[in-house]
Amino acid sequence: HVSMRMGTVMSLLGTATGRAFAATLPRQKLEQAMLGALGDGPRRLDRSAVKDVAREIQEIQAELRGHGVVRAIGRPIPGVNAFSAAVFDHEGNAVLVITALGHEDNFPADWDSDVARAVRQAAADVSLRLGYRPSEASVL
Repeated sequence: HVSMRMGTVMSLLGTATGRAFAATLPRQKLEQAMLGALGDGPRRLDRSAVKDVAREIQEIQAELRGHGVVRAIGRPIPGVNAFSAAVFDHEGNAVLVITALGHEDNFPADWDSDVARAVRQAAADVSLRLGYRPSEASVL
């Protein structure tokens, strides 16, 4: 059994949830969030330090554009995989992230797995209900 409580604070670059936000937040909000509560520097899924934040964000954005979700395979929790996608409001702002996670034994990490498709679709459906209208430049 794997679960996460609503309101849990997640690392921006060290979790699928955080990476989905990092890929969609405006630069100013992202920079403020990257400062960290304790002054820690940003870390990747493998807990290694990020030296070039701009490049890291570009890679995450490319992952999101290419697949419609971001993922974490066995990181930060060994044996647990996750897919995340941002939900957008009527102004195109990311307002929440939908994440599905589970044990690797029954949670495939393939980009086109049933879980990845479900997370992509759920985020798109909620975004539309919030008034978001995707454009050619959007990530959905």
